[in-house]
Amino acid sequence: VRYKWICERKLRQTARKAKVPDAVVHHDGYDFLIEVERTLKKNSYYERIFERLSCDYPEAEAVLYLTDGLSMLLHLQNLPVLLIQPTIFL
Repeated sequence: VRYKWICERKLRQTARKAKVPDAVVHHDGYDFLIEVERTLKKNSYYERIFERLSCDYPEAEAVLYLTDGLSMLLHLQNLPVLLIQPTIFL
């Protein structure tokens, strides 16, 4: 199997963490944390989440944000904690 998807419900069953990502994808030896954003939150929220997830999941390559709105994508793009630019997939 080249990839494995672990949903939030399953993560909550095994993790002793206050915040778990919406999903974790294991692909070709790499781990990616998935966050689905439906509502825009304050910058401080995202900064706390990035810090918490990076501490709790140090093996993760990246946190991937999925959103349906361009305005939210542009907001995430301007956060100082992002190391790479968000990409729009159509």
